[in-house]
Amino acid sequence: MPIKITNIVNLQQIEAAVSGPDGANRLFIITGIIPTNLSTSTTIKETFTFLIGPTLTRRQFVRAIATASLNRILLFYSGGGPTQINSNWSVESVDADWDDESGQVEVRVEVFVSSAGTGSTGVTSIGFHATILAEMES
Repeated sequence: MPIKITNIVNLQQIEAAVSGPDGANRLFIITGIIPTNLSTSTTIKETFTFLIGPTLTRRQFVRAIATASLNRILLFYSGGGPTQINSNWSVESVDADWDDESGQVEVRVEVFVSSAGTGSTGVTSIGFHATILAEMES
């Protein structure tokens, strides 16, 4: 089950008039940071979802894309001897599509984190960038 994020940090949005494909005449560019608090001493894969942008009808929504990057990474060494920790962090997938319940664009980010050795690792925030094409009434 995905973790729903409702507290986006540093949310920024720009709207521009465009002449795009499929009747699109508005472009929304949205960036922000989502807090994740994801940590492990083994392996974990988690999906985070969040809603962005204006409320649109199905007819108004044309297309959306998104990218995500690991924003803050945590590495904690808990041993007393030589450092023996192997960590791996990655954004596995990102998807953005119109959500029929809210009328907004839902972004889904899947993150993989693993740790082996005498410590733990995690990702405490993820940055994202999304664009939404819409056909709005003039």
